[in-house]
Formats: sequence, C-alpha cells, structure tokens
Amino acid sequence: MIIINILKIAFLLGFLVFIHELGHFLVAKLFRVKIKQFALGFGPTILKKQGKETSYELKAIPLGGFVNMLGEEEAVEDERAYNKKSKWQRALILLAGRNGKYHFWINSLFFYWNEPLGHKEWICLYC
Repeated sequence: MIIINILKIAFLLGFLVFIHELGHFLVAKLFRVKIKQFALGFGPTILKKQGKETSYELKAIPLGGFVNMLGEEEAVEDERAYNKKSKWQRALILLAGRNGKYHFWINSLFFYWNEPLGHKEWICLYC
C-alpha cells in the first residue's frame, strides 16, 4: 500500500511539473525561441526522443523538470536565442510556467464543481 501511495504522489508531482514546464515551452515556441531540451525529472535519462531540434527526455527522479533554451545561460548571436528576445517576451516565457498551472487548476476546479450539477462536458473559462 505504501508503494502505491508513493507512486501516486510521484505521478501527481510529475503531472504538475509537466503542466508547469509545458507553459514555458509553449510560450517560448510562440516567440520562436529555439528549445534545446525539454525534460521531466532529474537524474539519469530513462526515455529520450530527439525531435527536429529539441531533445525530449524523461528522467528517473520525478521531482522537477526543465526547458533548456538557446541563449538562456550564455549570450548567443542567433535571432532565435532567448537572450535576443525583448524583455517583455522573456518575462512572459518565465511567467508562463506558473500561469499555466493556474489556468489548469482553475479549469479543473470549474469542471469539478459543475459535474455534480449534471454538466458532464468540459467548460473552458477562457473560450
């Protein structure tokens, strides 16, 4: 029973991390920032898929994740680098992880509260 509970917690944390990192990823892609690596978890790589320009990885410890963008750690002279984007674009990329989680939970709570009333369809608050 304890192992099942640990797996449930690990799955929930992994899902929350995925939603958070997906926010950063999608907004960076929207602003045409080159993503070098999208990873869920830390430690040794369990599963890896190489996309056209992004490496998608699942790692052993599901307590975090990251999006590695070109120009995030060092200055790069590529127009698709994070450091070449305007301040407001960089700010939106950084805020997107937190905001992605908020939008997900608001929509989830709205769906949960409407289900007992007989509304079985997903209702989007932002549509």
